[in-house]
Amino acid sequence: MATWILKYSDEAATGSVPAPLLPITAPTSTTDSVNGYAETMAAAKLSGPIVETLLADVVATGAVHVRELVLSDWQRLSSWHSLRVMEARRLEAVLAALAAHGSL
Repeated sequence: MATWILKYSDEAATGSVPAPLLPITAPTSTTDSVNGYAETMAAAKLSGPIVETLLADVVATGAVHVRELVLSDWQRLSSWHSLRVMEARRLEAVLAALAAHGSL
């Protein structure tokens, strides 16, 4: 930011200063915003809108990796109740394997 101020200080007097470029820290895709999320959903064979809904809830917890969440955290998500019975079972099995082995 300081470099930008120094570089464009002369232009500031005329009012023609370009906006500074901020570093890109956002993930490149929504499923990349929580590490391991896409792999977890694929392993549980989940697809469709529920994947994005669950992701929004997981992101809202502040988690940066699926390993941060335990099963009870997942079950408290409002979108958990949108899962069909077999979807929930598959996801529970994947989460149990993740907790036991630390990887999918």
